[in-house]
Amino acid sequence: ACAPAGPSRTIARGSPFEIMQFPNRVVLRYEYDHWVRDVWMDGRGHPKDQPTSWMGHSIGWWEGDTLVVETVGMNDLTTLDSPGTPHSESLRFVERYTRVNSETLEIGTLFDDPVIYTKPIEGIKMSWRLVPNGTISEWVACDDHIPDLLQSDVCEITGAWEYEAYCVRREKGLPVESQRESGPPARGY
Repeated sequence: ACAPAGPSRTIARGSPFEIMQFPNRVVLRYEYDHWVRDVWMDGRGHPKDQPTSWMGHSIGWWEGDTLVVETVGMNDLTTLDSPGTPHSESLRFVERYTRVNSETLEIGTLFDDPVIYTKPIEGIKMSWRLVPNGTISEWVACDDHIPDLLQSDVCEITGAWEYEAYCVRREKGLPVESQRESGPPARGY
């Protein structure tokens, strides 16, 4: 439940987000877990052989007054929606952002995954209201669980799939990159 939601569920949550436009890209900054997406607007394509990631790789272009964003390269650990509709790493996720009027933004979505689905799935259209001078707050998924996790042995937590490789290495007596005996590998931050 604490894993990143991916781009489609991040939008569908209905949390505030901000769109920042620059000459060669659009940046989408979400309140939900402070995710940031770069949408490259400089005509580049998607890179070949890029490793998959939670948010994938996004490129965009304008079709009239509509910003079209195409995202590929998402890992298959996310789902299309909150009920858990799955997708493969072949998913192509297309968003269409249209400013309906000065206060309303409409977002339409399309999910194209030929590995799992026989035809593309059109998502629901969502409408967003502009909040003048609005701000993005800090919102962290599972914030209430983090202190408990830091004080417990992650290898004994049911469903702690994020730490599976670490726990297997520890169980086999192999070196682990941790300076803490009861937690995941330490990070340099």
